[in-house]
Amino acid sequence: MRASIALGEQADEAVTAVDHLLVWVMPFHMGAFVAAAQSGLGVVPVSLKGARSVLRDGSWWPRRGEIEVAIHEPGCAIDAGWDGLIRLRDLARRVISAGCGEPLRDA
Repeated sequence: MRASIALGEQADEAVTAVDHLLVWVMPFHMGAFVAAAQSGLGVVPVSLKGARSVLRDGSWWPRRGEIEVAIHEPGCAIDAGWDGLIRLRDLARRVISAGCGEPLRDA
């Protein structure tokens, strides 16, 4: 977890000159949320629906099918404290899970 937070601090330094930050968050490491909160940027959840049937587990070969990409409303941490970051992470997880049409699983 310390490495994740350190990565977030490095990312925070990198985004001081830009107005957006793209981070692929899988699994949900806290560094991206720390970077977003400290830089005052929102987290934009993106969900992929249908990816599991096209990109099957255990296979490198995609199957024919459709994948829907949904870009959701951004969420911002109300405060940069740990509880605010956890709430932001949980919100992003719920939004992505609903967008994928799959149940939310424990982290």
